[in-house]
Amino acid sequence: MIILMSSCVAATGLVSNNLLTTVELSEANYKVVDKVSGSATVRYILGLGGNKKNALVAQARSNMLRRAELVGGSRAIVNEIVEEKNQAILGTLIVKKTITVNAHIIEFTN
Repeated sequence: MIILMSSCVAATGLVSNNLLTTVELSEANYKVVDKVSGSATVRYILGLGGNKKNALVAQARSNMLRRAELVGGSRAIVNEIVEEKNQAILGTLIVKKTITVNAHIIEFTN
């Protein structure tokens, strides 16, 4: 008996900035201090299970902000990019979706 296993991966990216705080970066009063990311993954079996895409993005963003350590300083998140990676296993029997949110951390100098 021969068992064939296959896998397929697709990736997409979206640049967004839908945070409620607006930061004016027209002056040279800041510096980029770090890059930060957060991810969230879900598996679907026969199309069932897991969170919807918006919930995964929110979870990945929350993980990113936790790593950014913004509390207590004059820092902000800029250039946020949302990436989606879909991996199909055994045809489309199992689908693994990973959302990653990347951004830069800036620190105000004045």
